[in-house]
Amino acid sequence: MNLVTTQEMLEIDARAQHEFLIPGLLLMEQAGVKGFHAAVDNLSIQEDQSVLFIVGSGNNGGDALVMAREASMMGYSDIKVLCLKKEQQEVATLHLNICKKLDLPIYYIDSDDWQSLITEADLVFDGMVGTGLKGALRQCPMKELIEFVNCCTDATRVAIDLPSGLTDLNDGDAIVFNADLTISFGPAKLCCYLPLTRMRCGEIIQINPGFPDALISQYGSSRCLIEMNSLSLKHVEPTSYKNKKGHLVVFAGSVGYTGAAALCSEAALRTGAGLVTLFCDSEVYPILASSLRSVIVRPLVESTYISAIELRSSYDAILTGPGWGEGSRRETQMIEILGSGLPLILDADGIKVYSRIKETLQELRQPKEFILTPHPGEFRVLYNESDHGSLQQFVELLQGEAVKHEAVILYKSFINYLVDPHGGLSIMEGLNPELGTAGSGDVLAGIIAGLLTLKENAKSATVIGNCIHQLAGRSCRAEMGTFIAEDLLQFIGTTRKELEKDG
Repeated sequence: MNLVTTQEMLEIDARAQHEFLIPGLLLMEQAGVKGFHAAVDNLSIQEDQSVLFIVGSGNNGGDALVMAREASMMGYSDIKVLCLKKEQQEVATLHLNICKKLDLPIYYIDSDDWQSLITEADLVFDGMVGTGLKGALRQCPMKELIEFVNCCTDATRVAIDLPSGLTDLNDGDAIVFNADLTISFGPAKLCCYLPLTRMRCGEIIQINPGFPDALISQYGSSRCLIEMNSLSLKHVEPTSYKNKKGHLVVFAGSVGYTGAAALCSEAALRTGAGLVTLFCDSEVYPILASSLRSVIVRPLVESTYISAIELRSSYDAILTGPGWGEGSRRETQMIEILGSGLPLILDADGIKVYSRIKETLQELRQPKEFILTPHPGEFRVLYNESDHGSLQQFVELLQGEAVKHEAVILYKSFINYLVDPHGGLSIMEGLNPELGTAGSGDVLAGIIAGLLTLKENAKSATVIGNCIHQLAGRSCRAEMGTFIAEDLLQFIGTTRKELEKDG
């Protein structure tokens, strides 16, 4: 599913009317009717519940007024409309007059007790302002109203198209309506799926009020929302065996961090790698060698390293970083790892070591298939800043770093963001808080590395690996509730099997 910016959404709306001759009045009608029915289906709204529609003066307010009228037609008896202004734009005025003819109670923020209307409502529909907002809210009444709704009501909050106040130019301090459900019209909007704003939107459902597919498909092709049920893997060939399935080498583990090395190594095997060799510090070798029955464990003593030539001749892909440590000896090994040219994923300490040597060795080349998997703190190490500004700047920063490092970057958060060296952006919804546990990222790194050994390219391995991780997390949560990272391992195989294509 493509993701569009708010400016692109305005263009789609305008072109639908001018080039495809679809009247704005019809688009508004479809949006309001389909949108209210979607709200009823998702929220099981009862006919005796108190429903308040907060209405701006533009098209977003018009959508809300159509919803109010539809609610009345469907038999909902306690409907109220709160207008921000007495003067509406032409189309919104038409729908407001219809609501008046239906004897729906109409209130105005400058003359009525709007606080009581909000606190007495069971549901509040936000139709104040949508994609037309150019920046942070400046209207004091609207800001005051949004802050009041966010803090002073237990009502279910529904955003129409977008939570009011949300744009691509928001930063973390922007005043935005906090929705439990967002009914988004047309293609999915990028600003709903970014770290600072995703939780402002609640559950998001998409409704197409009549925008032609031929028009929508022209926008957002470099940005997509990954739908996990659309992904698939090839079946493993019946004649495949351990050497044919690929040999992964892992550099991980140090004193106090043996778990990270074990988790990523086992995850890679369960994902399909034929062989996994783990190089760890000699101090922790006895622990890992005795606990990992299916992994080949090798000790690395102080001042020794595995050369780029040996790596190229013996292995198919490399995973570096989980629990690895950051001492100077790691820098020497990292230079050899990068010089091998093998498909490579860097995680955790591997990212930190890479960042240091990348600054001092300007001619250092990255492998063709190169993946970085930072969480927010590790990403700050990459770009050496503490703040990424607005939502739009966050996306541009991710894309810029992917180009700079010639890498696929997986930014791990409660939603995961994947950018490739060509500037493409993919977003995968997570929203599983149980995955936010120590070692979960090590499992994810191992899954992606396992796919690299099976000759998946960097982007494909990252997308599908992320999908396996998320689906395994859902299965684990459904069966166990709260879980720890090692519990994920037992769900990798069945999840992978479910993604395999027929034939």
